[in-house]
Amino acid sequence: MALEFLNYRNIREGNKEFTRSDLWKISFLTVPACYFPGEDFIDQRCTGISPGVPNSVGEFTHNIRGFNIHQATTQQTSSSASLTFVDREDLAIRTWIEEWKQLMANRDTQLANRKETYCCDIKITYYNTSRVPISEITLFNCMLTDASPMEDGTNDPSSTSDISMSLKYEHFDRKYMNGLGTITAG
Repeated sequence: MALEFLNYRNIREGNKEFTRSDLWKISFLTVPACYFPGEDFIDQRCTGISPGVPNSVGEFTHNIRGFNIHQATTQQTSSSASLTFVDREDLAIRTWIEEWKQLMANRDTQLANRKETYCCDIKITYYNTSRVPISEITLFNCMLTDASPMEDGTNDPSSTSDISMSLKYEHFDRKYMNGLGTITAG
């Protein structure tokens, strides 16, 4: 008997295929002008990512003679993303974060650098269960806003290795690669 391919007309409800958000790769298209541990290292140590892409469409409403008229305006393309890392005894992630913060605004000299030196562009590629890329989100002009390593000395060692990082970005671009060609949205 020949192989039977998925037929989406008579597929059963219990045999659904789901897209996954836990298979991804982070690529830094540009990096801040400071210590950077490398993409492979970042990809190994990153345990979670949330791009925080806004999905709503703005609108304005005007009442004319008792009728509400709704008009779509724009989509917001800036937001905040968060990354979660696990750090080890080499403190590579903490060193990277500290160098990045110092590059943005030096604590000792009270001087700030140009935006081009501390902003970066990040591409997140999502994969399906067959490890085929299905979508990409590119975040432009990412800036570190917060990173919180636990350093008070009272925490469990397993929790001190988890570091959350928050980034703000100015624009995003989303691409879906669904086998029918690349669809750009963003």
